[in-house]
Formats: sequence, structure tokens, C-alpha cells
Amino acid sequence: MVEVVRVRSVLNKHRRRDEWFLDDYSLNPYRGCSFNCIYCYIHGGRYGDRGLAVKVNAPDILVKELSRYARKGEYGFIAIGSATEPWMTGVEERYRVTRKCLHVISKYKFPVHCLTKSTLILRDLDLLETIRDNAVIPSDLRDRLRHGVLVTYSFSTLRDDIAGIFETGAPPPRDRLNALKRIIDEGFTAGIAYMPILPFISDSEIEDMVRIAKDLGCNYVFFAPLTLDGLGKQLYFRVIEKWFPELLGKYHILYNRRYSPPKWYASRLYRESMRYLEKYGLRLGIIDIDLRV
Repeated sequence: MVEVVRVRSVLNKHRRRDEWFLDDYSLNPYRGCSFNCIYCYIHGGRYGDRGLAVKVNAPDILVKELSRYARKGEYGFIAIGSATEPWMTGVEERYRVTRKCLHVISKYKFPVHCLTKSTLILRDLDLLETIRDNAVIPSDLRDRLRHGVLVTYSFSTLRDDIAGIFETGAPPPRDRLNALKRIIDEGFTAGIAYMPILPFISDSEIEDMVRIAKDLGCNYVFFAPLTLDGLGKQLYFRVIEKWFPELLGKYHILYNRRYSPPKWYASRLYRESMRYLEKYGLRLGIIDIDLRV
């Protein structure tokens, strides 16, 4: 069931630009998410225990907020989907709040970074094309970015069967890859966030991950290991116990009183990722970043 809510604000302005995703603002047209990714950080957080809701007045509120920032000349990338899936099948098809927000963004010429697992984003390529060609890119990024739209598809695995366990409501990886190929073919700047990499499950796929990104024509790739905390950690461990009981002991060691895996694991993941990125000639991050720990 989807709750209909009205909000007073919808655009979050960051104190500083995110160094990974380059956003100065974030926008989440929905609260909660029907994709139900077991590893998602919102489980147990301020979004995770309140159910799925549509912010029906988000486009009207966004007009007020963007007009104010535009008058000040405070243009910056808006990350759409930092705490929800903006293109949830069924929900967004019915309410079209994300599409309406894109209309507003195109009017005020702000650049966007779309973060998604959904193929429904293909519906909105017309609006994204308008934003891409007309957005005002921050002056310090103009020499490093060609266009005003970034599209990043998220994967934890390339295997449909594994994704079906951990991302029960999301489109299977093969459908995401097909959608991403079309987006790239349409001339958008796009890439893949392999986030999170699942220890002992998908960390054996790293070369395939990089090779596929290269074959698709991606402009960049992200890698990050799984992090777990609170209720999310409990939910994830239950899934491991059910589907991969032989790995439960390893996970208890890896995440013993930890939010993230130990330095030796993160360093190994970084080295392996960089080795294959160099082999296939791909960049780590939209603008090169250093993940060494």
C-alpha cells in the first residue's frame, strides 16, 4: 500500500558537493522503496520503517525551491534517488511524480544525476535530453563534464539468480544492462555503480563487471564493498543464513562489531578493481577518485 503525503520541502542542499556523485542537491520523490534491496542502508533508518509514500506535491514544492536557487545562480547537480528508487514500476507509472519533477528541473536548467535500478527511466529520455542539452553546469565542472545529465545504474551482481535473492523487487540485471545500453546509445553520459559488492558472493565477478561496462560503452564505474548496520545487518544475515549458510561464519568474522569490512578486505577489493579498470581502460568514478584504504 502506498501512502500519499504532502511535504514542506523536497530538495536537500548539501553543505559541500559529493565527491563521488558530484551532486550539490538531492531529491527523493518517494519515501521508502518497493524494490526491497536487502542490503539497502535505509533499513532501520528514518526512511526504512515508515512504509512507502508518494510525495504528491513534490513538483510544486520543487518549483519554489529551484526558482530561489536559480535566482541566486546556485546551479549544481541534483541527485535523483539517493534514498529511494525514483522510477519504481507501478508506483511511478501511476503517480508520475519523478517525471513531473524532471519537467520542473528542465524549466530551471539544473543538471541531474539519475541513480536507478529501473528500466522505467527510458520513459523519460525526452525530458532528460532537454535537461542534458540546456542545463547550467557548475563552472568548475564545465571542463570535465560534457553534458548536464548523468545516469548511473546500480548493481550488486550481474547474475539474475543472485539479484533475485537480494533485490527482490528490482528488474533483473540483464534488463538493466539493456536499458543502460540504450541510454548510452542515445548519447548520455552514463556508468555503473557496483555498489555494494557482496563478499564471497559477487566479489568474484569483478573482471566481468568491468568488461561488461567497457563493452556497453560506459563512461565510468564505481565500486564499493557492502556495509551493514542495525536492522539492515540483521535482515542481511537472515538472508545469508537461508540461502548461503556456509558463508554465515565468514560474515560474522568480516562484520564482527563493524559497519564495514576490515581494511584487508577493502584494500584487496580496491586493488583488484583497479587492476581490471586499467586492463580495460575505464575510469573509477565520474571524475577519477581514490578509494585506497
